[in-house]
Amino acid sequence: MQPLMEKVRKSHDASLSAFVRRERQFPFQWHYHREYELTLITAGRGRRFVGDHIADFREGDLILLGPLLPHTWRSEASHAARRRAIVVQFPEDFLGTALKECTELINIQKLLCRSRLGLQFLGRRRAKAAKQLEPLIKMRGARKLTEFVSILDGLAKNQEVSQLASEAYAVPSQKFTSRRMAGVLEAIHQNYQQRLWQTDLARSVGLSNAAFTRNFRQATGTTLIDYINDLRIGHACRMLAESTDLITDICFESGFTNLSNFNRCFLRRRGMTPSQFRSQFQR
Repeated sequence: MQPLMEKVRKSHDASLSAFVRRERQFPFQWHYHREYELTLITAGRGRRFVGDHIADFREGDLILLGPLLPHTWRSEASHAARRRAIVVQFPEDFLGTALKECTELINIQKLLCRSRLGLQFLGRRRAKAAKQLEPLIKMRGARKLTEFVSILDGLAKNQEVSQLASEAYAVPSQKFTSRRMAGVLEAIHQNYQQRLWQTDLARSVGLSNAAFTRNFRQATGTTLIDYINDLRIGHACRMLAESTDLITDICFESGFTNLSNFNRCFLRRRGMTPSQFRSQFQR
């Protein structure tokens, strides 16, 4: 199922939109938009889909999504209880040039860069942000903007954060990566469906294998082989969700050379088989 492009309605007198979404059920609406989106679930439970990430959600779920990242929340219809969420949507330039020019906003800038793959917040700061979001809906003017900046600043300091989608759903973020590693990441993203050798990548940036391993882990938090396999599994997830291609063809198209290895790798990373993953989107 191809995600649909959603055109977010912009207010003529505000740089961000904060509203309540209240329904008997959250239907499966696989979509994306150009705006960032912060969503707090205040009532209801179901399944959350963000890129190639699938997980359960419940009350208190707080998620920040970057632009163009496919997503949806799905719950079953209920006459006994309504589903409710607070949603804030805002463009990249919602603060004008201040986000790029003000040193005081560097943590928020980094947070938004990380959100390109979706972030789930937990812990004490999540609870504080949840309390701040409810009154935000009725605020107007400068007060609304400054309060939202305060919310983002608090979330940027949160250490209990989980990334949702895999790197296959976004171009590498080079803003806070060294130029040397940014070039390596770009080469990997362009060629992960082919066979890649660490020796060649290390040589291309003038590093020994040992130095490359150390620098790559510092830049990505993981090893080269795990990073490449995450990209390949992410690519497979996109094809499983958005095409009717055979799983065998998807395996090889994603860069794997062995079907059993693909199935093991997929199960280890997604907790389900490729066919089970595809069935989640066939509703």
